[in-house]
Amino acid sequence: MAYKFYNNFSTTLAATLAIGGTSATLVSIVGIATPPAGYTLRITLIDRANKTLFEVVNVTAAASNPITIVRAQEGTTAREWPVGTIVQ
Repeated sequence: MAYKFYNNFSTTLAATLAIGGTSATLVSIVGIATPPAGYTLRITLIDRANKTLFEVVNVTAAASNPITIVRAQEGTTAREWPVGTIVQ
């Protein structure tokens, strides 16, 4: 699997991401794009208060907001994420 990287991308969730959600509404999508065919873009959701809680997700579409994601990658667990969650 090939990865696409977008350096220094950082934003927050603009809406709560439910535990079973497959799209995330971000404050800004400036700085990321849908990965080209054959590539995977990974971002991490990070709890603002407890930075040891996080979830890695694959981005499958980022042409508009909300972005489309595949949850619980790299052994992480899907959970509900509130507005303001850090996204990097």
